[in-house]
Amino acid sequence: MESYSSDTIKKKLETLTIWRGNIDINVLTGGLTNDTYLVTDDKKKYVAKIGNNKIDFGVIRAQEIAAHEAAYQTGISPEVIYFKNEISIYEYIDCNILTPQELREEKNLSKLVDLIKIIHNKVFNNLNNSNSFLNIFHIINHKVQALRKYKSLYIDTINELVDDCKMFKNQSKSCKIVFTHNDFYHANLLYDGKKFWLIDWEYAGFNVDVLDLANLSKNIQLIEEEDNFILEKYYGFPPTSKLIKVFQAMKCTSLANEVLWYMLAEIKSKKNFDYKVVTKEKLDRFMIEKQKFFK
Repeated sequence: MESYSSDTIKKKLETLTIWRGNIDINVLTGGLTNDTYLVTDDKKKYVAKIGNNKIDFGVIRAQEIAAHEAAYQTGISPEVIYFKNEISIYEYIDCNILTPQELREEKNLSKLVDLIKIIHNKVFNNLNNSNSFLNIFHIINHKVQALRKYKSLYIDTINELVDDCKMFKNQSKSCKIVFTHNDFYHANLLYDGKKFWLIDWEYAGFNVDVLDLANLSKNIQLIEEEDNFILEKYYGFPPTSKLIKVFQAMKCTSLANEVLWYMLAEIKSKKNFDYKVVTKEKLDRFMIEKQKFFK
């Protein structure tokens, strides 16, 4: 991923005609596939993201914006103010970002499951050009092809992950396909004191419904009791052994996708970040969850 200098960023943003006056720009943390900034214009705040398409990672910015706009129309994401080429500008939401531990509180888990239901049942109705969106297995395939092309040193592990993902995909064949967000990283969940807002629709696509639940569990590291809570909250009945098996398969798939992401970032990213250490951490965690799948 590219990394821009502060002067380059300022020039890129200052040239936009949407501003009323001189703007102040401050860096926001996070965003490994883009650079994110808080822009103040005439006392009004906006969030600016700068990042090109990342084909190897399965990221197409126009599709991200289409998903985000559909979510805005559904009432769960801030408004898109501007989008052209690598620059997107969003409405600023005055909110808190809760820690994973805070998100694991039952009241918050309940709200997050309700949010997932809205994504699955309503966002699609506001979505245009839905045929171009990828599912998680397409995204995994993009990463695998890129890693092979760049002659990754992890090729043996990658081949094993490919075989594993085929098995996980077969496990989920009977599940309902819905439009999903697929990135419930805690910093993507903005809490305004009453409701959660969702940002960063880079990996949105059509997947089995249980994937978003598994992705949420993976990202905030739920324990078995909490997993059962969100599954029962979503489906309306205590989870069966079959559902738990599919849920675990999707958690493993989500982790495999993340492992491949970090492997690819080791090669492609120009950001000052130790991707290699995180690759190992994610791979170790994948192996633990894979063992659970076979129990």
